[in-house]
Amino acid sequence: SIAVYFDEVTNGHDTTYQTLAANYLVADIFGILKKESKTITANNFPSSVSFKTLLEMIQKGELSSRGAKDLLPLMIIDKTIDVKKVAEEKGMIQKNDPELLKTIVHEVIIENPNQVAEYKNGKESMFMFFVGQCMKKSKGAGNPGVFQELLKEILI
Repeated sequence: SIAVYFDEVTNGHDTTYQTLAANYLVADIFGILKKESKTITANNFPSSVSFKTLLEMIQKGELSSRGAKDLLPLMIIDKTIDVKKVAEEKGMIQKNDPELLKTIVHEVIIENPNQVAEYKNGKESMFMFFVGQCMKKSKGAGNPGVFQELLKEILI
């Protein structure tokens, strides 16, 4: 049953993890099954082991929600999938190394002097422009949260 599956996935985890699991289960897994006209039963869900791995990777900041949404359909098709391995092969693992990301942030700031001036003159909406440029430069592999922290340190 769905309740047993949910317990297998969330047993021993905190409420933040349980909420994350519930959101992905209801919004994403149910959505994929509906789209493919499959019955919403635990038999059609990804294996509880691979789903746990996916959720843990999201919590650790190793995998973005976009990456998770791309992996879930594969996990439904192949119950034996090695989530970490596939995420690595497809370049979905987020880069969290502050030194590497700091280099990207510095490049973006150097390449966009006009936008830096606009930001420093009070145009706060430019901040997300910088985050976007950092994500673009890292080909989506940089952790946006880390980019935001680094940008705040450097721009303020």
